Amino acid sequence: VIRDMAAAGRTILFSTHVMSHAERICDRLVLIAKGERLFDGTVDEAIATMPRRVMVESSSDLTPLRSCADVIGAEQPDPLNPDLWEFRLSDDADAHGLLQAAFEHGIRLKRFDRTDPSLHEVFVNMVGPEAGEAEKR
Repeated sequence: VIRDMAAAGRTILFSTHVMSHAERICDRLVLIAKGERLFDGTVDEAIATMPRRVMVESSSDLTPLRSCADVIGAEQPDPLNPDLWEFRLSDDADAHGLLQAAFEHGIRLKRFDRTDPSLHEVFVNMVGPEAGEAEKR
């Protein structure tokens, strides 16, 4: 119904705390927290505010990748899987550069996955840790 109304040229205001709904339904969004407007733009523009990230899984030593110029951070997101690393890349970086570095250093990959963050992750990043608490309720 919402999409049909929008296709008919109507403006719809849709209020939700469920970012997956907003991501699927909305063309534009305004993120508000504690009475402050944190973001106003398209879903793609919101996602672009987060650093690019690449999930790399390998039993090889990934030290050469952590020292690549485009890497702005690296962490192990799953303490139960020491082979899995999340690399955050600078805004203008191309994930293919990280892949090329892996090949150049002979790193055998189990996984190489460049993924965009979800709108929920963007929201938590903008609002802060208390936004993540709402998900647990």
